[in-house]
Amino acid sequence: MNSITHHKKHLCQLQCHARTLPPNVAYNLPNEKQVGGPLLDTISQDNWRSSLVNVLKESRFFGIAVMADGATIDLRPLYNIIAASPNNPMAILDIINLSASSAKGQKKSGSFLSDVMTPSMRKLENETDNYGRDHTGVIDLVALDGASNVQKAGEILSVRFPNISVVHGVEHCTDLVFSDAYTVVDEFKYLASLTRKARNVLCSTRHAPSAMFRDEAKRHNDGIAVNLLKPSECR
Repeated sequence: MNSITHHKKHLCQLQCHARTLPPNVAYNLPNEKQVGGPLLDTISQDNWRSSLVNVLKESRFFGIAVMADGATIDLRPLYNIIAASPNNPMAILDIINLSASSAKGQKKSGSFLSDVMTPSMRKLENETDNYGRDHTGVIDLVALDGASNVQKAGEILSVRFPNISVVHGVEHCTDLVFSDAYTVVDEFKYLASLTRKARNVLCSTRHAPSAMFRDEAKRHNDGIAVNLLKPSECR
């Protein structure tokens, strides 16, 4: 979203400059391929550089936390790597497309994920300041989810980066607490059962009942199927 905002800002600036040109000077606004290609790449690099400057500021005093997690967007397996510091709570180090590796049958093992994260972490620590000093050792915390392969990746990273501590993401730990509650406590088990029945009808989990509900909804809403959005697959 930041890249899109900056892109619009730069385009407006170009238009303002174009209006100040003499009448005999021809100026053509960049076409969509130029805007979506080299110009957008330039803006992305500027944003990345700005984020890097902020996240490294005072990092020698406060350290930097790195977080990583997988996400499937538009059928593409992506791996997001984010850095956080007091001056920038969400600096995107990289978004890596694992489609090529998945097509080759590469599994997300601990060694594979650690190899995916290492270049971004090395690149961050190798950045130099105005005095030519790098930032070796500023990464002191890595937060990952509790899956065994991901935690194995954390163990490998702790060998490559001796300063870091590896912790479970709080959100994932909270998920596990609720998962246990809804499978052990009777009252929560009944609530989970009711939720599953509603989901089967309202969220297209079961095709036949959800199709019947959709038809009835259209009859009562001028042909518009009012429905609930299917929740994410995570806990």
